[in-house]
Formats: sequence, structure tokens, C-alpha cells
Amino acid sequence: MKTINIFKAVAILFFTFAALSCNDLFNWGTRDYSTQLEIGVAKGGSVLKAAVDEPYYLDNCELATADAIRISIATQGGDPVVNMQDKILLLHSVGDGVASDLIMLLPGTYVVTKFEVLQLVDDGGGVTHYETIMATPVEGSVFSGYVNTPLNYEFEVELYQKKRLLMEVLCFEPTDVASFGFVWTGVNVILGDEICLYVSQCTSNGTETWGPADYSATFYTMIDESTVGDIYASSGNSSDGWICFPLWSGATDYGVGVQIVYDGDVEADFIITAAEVNQILLELQNDPVNAGEGYYVYEILCPVP
Repeated sequence: MKTINIFKAVAILFFTFAALSCNDLFNWGTRDYSTQLEIGVAKGGSVLKAAVDEPYYLDNCELATADAIRISIATQGGDPVVNMQDKILLLHSVGDGVASDLIMLLPGTYVVTKFEVLQLVDDGGGVTHYETIMATPVEGSVFSGYVNTPLNYEFEVELYQKKRLLMEVLCFEPTDVASFGFVWTGVNVILGDEICLYVSQCTSNGTETWGPADYSATFYTMIDESTVGDIYASSGNSSDGWICFPLWSGATDYGVGVQIVYDGDVEADFIITAAEVNQILLELQNDPVNAGEGYYVYEILCPVP
């Protein structure tokens, strides 16, 4: 009898564990259905390469220098996905390309609302910041026809199927912010309009001769009227005097700090004051920037003989 009782006890115990295991296995109400998503990056595809008059520099950058991506994701209904706004994910080499760290999303339809490729810049002294070197343009913008995945780009996540989303990007310059259709750039920067900087340079060969400067520019936030803050945008080189740049929201409080580099390594620093910014905004009146309106002029004076 003892043997039978022991057998019954063991059997009851076994079936109890089995029942618990089955209940756990089919507990549909609490199970996590999140699916892995990996995001790959490719430079503008065949659309760009087949374009007759494409801006050449949109393809003149390398993914090998990229360190991370910044992405924002929303639901199909437009609601921002929690913890997926301005999310920075490190990039890794995958085959001949690059892909991000994995993220987890529940099955459903989603929309990529922002996509940037970032490079980590060493500011010295142990300080670093991310700089946007590539980005995906917005549908309907000037550059949107050069990629196959313009924003807002819709994609599906399916149950039990690891997803690899491939986003196409173009080389990014802050001067092209409007052509990308952006109202943002950089980190913690809120943009309204963009304005243009025109730099004219005097050369002296016995007489004063004025012409467009050949220069590059860096734009800074301003902590107050006399304290320069962080870099928020930087330009490539301009040889025709014009550089258009996104307007940081705080510029209407303190102004925009500007540093230009010309003649190889000569630097000049100045501030486009809040009053000047507001005047430019008044001229723009929400219209696109055109040469001759909505701009600030800086003059590089003739060398002292």
C-alpha cells in the first residue's frame, strides 16, 4: 500500500507540475510578443545614382565613418512609440553594410518619422557630441525623390519574425535642411525658419575690391548675450558667399553665435543679435529663403597695409 500511495503522490505531483507548465506556456494574457527589429542603413539607391542632375555631394560621404543612428518611431495612427523618440542606437558592421543594435516592438504597423546617421565628434577634454552626417528626407521635399524610403516611412512588424528594416540616406549638410524637408537638426535643437549668411571679402591690390568670400561657418547656441554655448550646426565650404543655416529657437532670445574660417585658417567670430534675427524673421514671414531676403551680411575688411 505504501508503494501505491507513494506512486499516487508522485503522479499527482507530476501532473500538478505539468498543469502549471501548460498554464504558463499558454498564458496569452501576460506573454511578451515583442519582436526583434534591426535597422540597416544604405546610401541613396538607384534613384540617386540614375539622376542626371543630382547634387553630387548627396552621395559624397561614407558609412564607414558612422557611429550611430537617431530614429523616431510612431504608430500608424501617429502616436509616438514610448522610448522610441530620438532614440540613439549604435551601428555595427554587418556583411558589406552597417546595422543598428536590436530593438523590440510589438507586432503592428509603424512609421519612421525621423532618421539620422551620426558621427561621434571628439571636442577634446573628454567631451564628445554627435553630429548628423546623413539623413533620410521627408516625402515631398526637394530631395525625397533620391531615396526609396522617404519619411514618414511605414513598415510592418510581424509576430515571431525578426525584422530587418533598411533605410536609405543621403549625405547631410545643414545648409540643405529645407531641401530635406526638416524642421530639426542636431541634438536638442528646435527649428522654425532657416536664414542665410552672406560674407563678402575685401582684397587689396592697390585698390579695394569686394567679392563673395570662400569660407565655412559654424553656428552656436548662446547661453546669454555674451556667453557662447554648444555647436548646433556647421557647414561645408562655400565659394559664392552664401551659407543658409537652420535657426535655433533660442536665437530669438540671445542671438546666434557664428564662427567663420576663411583664407585657409583665419577665424572670425561674431553674433547675429536677437534684434537682427527678429528682423530677418519678419522679412521671411514663413516664406522660403531667397538670396536677397531674410539674410545677414558680414564683411571681411581689407587687410591693413
